[in-house]
Order: sequence, then structure tokens, then C-alpha cells
Amino acid sequence: MLHPNHFLLVGAYFLVWWAGAMAAEAYLQGGDSVFSMLPTLGWLLVLTAIAVAVAVHLGIRSVGYYPALPARHFAVAALMLVIFFSPLGRALGGVSLRVQRPAVAIASISYGLYILHFPLLIKWHGAHSAAGFCAGVVLLIVLSYLTERQLPRLLPKAPRN
Repeated sequence: MLHPNHFLLVGAYFLVWWAGAMAAEAYLQGGDSVFSMLPTLGWLLVLTAIAVAVAVHLGIRSVGYYPALPARHFAVAALMLVIFFSPLGRALGGVSLRVQRPAVAIASISYGLYILHFPLLIKWHGAHSAAGFCAGVVLLIVLSYLTERQLPRLLPKAPRN
């Protein structure tokens, strides 16, 4: 709130990643209801409340921009936990088997998609038209793939001591 910047925003979103990791842990330990997610859900709701308070204090211009954007993301993460650890989530689990391969492919480049989408799709003026946006999406996918899947193969491994 005092000094918003991209580095701190990434740190805040680390907490959404943490919630996903806790959901996976609860699921692997047999959690099959929202009750198994109560501590994580509670923290997400606290983060949402803080983010809403900051947004109200600073003024909300749009839910797609800071300061409302983190509140939206925390609230959606909390809602997803409630949905996915409910009977509806179990039904969606069966459907998800049909999209498993594409989901795995996207997950394998998801961090590249996250860090590159802002400069390519938001900041780049070429992406402000329909054709430019499509070109930006293609470029985003290609660069994310190269960054996540190919670059690690080219970089030397750190020596172990």
C-alpha cells in the first residue's frame, strides 16, 4: 500500500501459489471437503479483507488494476478452494481428465506466461488491436516455452560443493 511495485506484487501472489500448494497437500492427505481447507481459506479471506481495505482507502478505478486487482485475485482463489473442495469440485474433477494433456502443457510454462503476459499483452502497444493481441498471445506462448522448457537446457548447471 505504501509503495506498490511489481516485485511486491509478485510476493503477494506467492501467497496465492501457497494456497494452491496447501490445497494439493490437503487433497493428497485425503481432504475432500472445504473443512480440510479451513486454515488456508481463512488466510485467503484475511488477505482479501486487507486488499479490499487498501483498495477502498486508495480508491477503486477498476477491478482490473491496482489496488483492486490483488483483492480480486485473493477472493477468486478463496472461491476456487470452496468450489473445488465441494461436490461440484468432485464433478469437475471427472471432466478435467478430458483436458489433462493441454493442462499439463500449460502448467509446464505457467510461470513464463505469468511473468511475460504483462509486458507483451498489457504494456506492448502492438497488442492493443485484435491482430496485435493474437500476435502477442502467440509470442507469449513461444517465449514462455523457450524460457521454461529450453533455456534451462542451455544454461550451465551450478557446481555442487
